[in-house]
Amino acid sequence: MTQLVRKRSGISLPSRDLFELIRDVCSRGAAFRFRAQGHSMNPAIRDNDIVTISPLNGSAPAKGDVIAFRKSESESMFVHRVVGVQTGKMVLRGDASDEMDGLIGPEDIAGVVTRVERGGRIVSWPDRINHPRRTQLFFSVYLFFLTWKRIIRKIKTKTIRGIELHPGGKLLLDEMRKKRKRK
Repeated sequence: MTQLVRKRSGISLPSRDLFELIRDVCSRGAAFRFRAQGHSMNPAIRDNDIVTISPLNGSAPAKGDVIAFRKSESESMFVHRVVGVQTGKMVLRGDASDEMDGLIGPEDIAGVVTRVERGGRIVSWPDRINHPRRTQLFFSVYLFFLTWKRIIRKIKTKTIRGIELHPGGKLLLDEMRKKRKRK
C-alpha cells in the first residue's frame, strides 16, 4: 500500500511510487512536475527546484541529457545526467558527484528533464526534443565546464609567475605585492 504524506505545499510519495507515477504520466505523452530534493545535481538542479520531466517520445536519451531513472537494486528514483552510453545502457552521474551510478537500461528510465524552475523563475534549460541543435551545443559547453571544474578542484596548489599559491593563496600574493610597493 502506498503511503501518502501531506506536507504544507503538497503530497510526498515514496521514491519508488513517484518513479512509477512519472513513468505512467510520461507514457501517456504528458509532462510531470515535482519538487526536487537533494544536492547531487548542483548547480544545475538545486534542492527545492521544480523539475519538469517529459516523455522521450521514442528517442533514446543522449549524452548530456538529464533523466529521471531508478536503480533496479534499490528502486530509488534519481535525476542525473547521462555521461555516456555503453551497449544500449546509460552511464549516469550527478553533476556534484564524482561517482557513476552504474549502467541503467531503458526500462528504468521515466523521462527527460525539459524545464527547471527556481524561485518562481525558469532556469535556462534546453529542450532537446524541440530544439536538438541548441541543446547539443548547450550540453557540450556545460560538460566542458564541469570537466575543467573537476580538474581545477583536484589541483591543490597553483603556480603564477613562479609564485606558489596554496588555498587562500590570493592573500599571499596580495602581501607580496604590498611589499614590492613599499620598496
